Amino acid sequence: MPVYTAEDYPLIRQLPGADDMPPTWEEWHANFDATHMESLEGLSYATMRIKPDLFKVWLDTNSQVASEDSRQLYAQELLDACKAKSETRQEDERARRLIARLANDPLPTDPLMYKLAEVGALFMIVMAIVSAGLIILARR
Repeated sequence: MPVYTAEDYPLIRQLPGADDMPPTWEEWHANFDATHMESLEGLSYATMRIKPDLFKVWLDTNSQVASEDSRQLYAQELLDACKAKSETRQEDERARRLIARLANDPLPTDPLMYKLAEVGALFMIVMAIVSAGLIILARR
């Protein structure tokens, strides 16, 4: 949900398309408290503060006016960006913990690689014995 500070509200009201907003922040806030809180009871939602300068850039970039739909869409994009940033931060933290754990714990030996090395060593020993036997037979 888009929300506004008392200082930012008049600046947002000056944007083209914002004529659907109440004339004052106090009226908007009273409506927000009464209407939105009752209608959203039991639902999860997030409030996203709309800063006029950043909102104006977004409007211009997206060829939009400051209508209710645009304010909702902008708030949703802000929320999505915050969620993505939080998820990235969590992934980075998991990676840091994994790297720290791997740095402190010895790497486990891979049983398959260990067996392949063992078989390779036995093969080399058998080949050495066979070669020695062939050399002995060739000298006779």
